[in-house]
Amino acid sequence: MEVIYREVEGVCERGCLDKNGVAKTICVRQCVSPSCFRDLYQHDMLEEGEVDVRLNSFKGCFVQRYNKFRT
Repeated sequence: MEVIYREVEGVCERGCLDKNGVAKTICVRQCVSPSCFRDLYQHDMLEEGEVDVRLNSFKGCFVQRYNKFRT
């Protein structure tokens, strides 16, 4: 599943080339999974310089929702 996540993330990164720093991270995460982004970040947005301790949870959310739509 990591490979699929990386592929989606790569496509999203190309769509966020005009952004830098935390704005780019937010752009990419919103693109990868708007619903997971909303669940994990909307009420406590990332700030510049913050270590993103929610990344593993975000990836887990992505995998769960991806698998849900595949079955």
